[in-house]
Amino acid sequence: MANNDLVISIPLFIKKVMISKARRIKYYKKGGKIPKKYASYGFDSKGRLIDSEGECVAANPRTIGKPKYITINGQALYNARMSPHIRSKIVNAVKDSFVPHIKDIKPISNLPVRISLQFHDTIRQANWDLDNQWLYNKCFQDLIVKHGIIPDDDIRYITKAGAPEFFPVDSEQERKLVFTISPEDRKEVIEHNYYDEFYSNDS
Repeated sequence: MANNDLVISIPLFIKKVMISKARRIKYYKKGGKIPKKYASYGFDSKGRLIDSEGECVAANPRTIGKPKYITINGQALYNARMSPHIRSKIVNAVKDSFVPHIKDIKPISNLPVRISLQFHDTIRQANWDLDNQWLYNKCFQDLIVKHGIIPDDDIRYITKAGAPEFFPVDSEQERKLVFTISPEDRKEVIEHNYYDEFYSNDS
């Protein structure tokens, strides 16, 4: 890490977002998958499975009234089955969790910058993709613009985005995100005619 690097550590980063405080009751429906133990039951006029006393049979008795959470996953955000409302809720939850860690950072004057991301997390079943964690970096970049730390997040100001680098830890309590913002020092960039002229006019 260089002396001019800005390091922002976000411990215990959120991995799940509550999308409802209490799950609604769901019923078995005619034409759907019905457990064999209910094979002798009938259906009401709305196609709901009913028991011998005419009561509708709940398909989710263990989760009724309990909060519903969704795991943060970049791939899921592009899933056509996820509503814009849920997408917005996830993005806002991530951003809200980041704000306390960046709100007091002063504007960066040495531009453009490179952003790297260390992703400290447990291995678990080792069956998840690191590139599906892109949402954390996107939210981080949006916030440093919103809070005036950099003017914008396009290539004029950010020349390397924070693709995550995995660091395994042994417990959930050790998980954290570490963003590092470094001044761009590659000659291919800082000596390029566009950047040389852009920052000369900006000064």
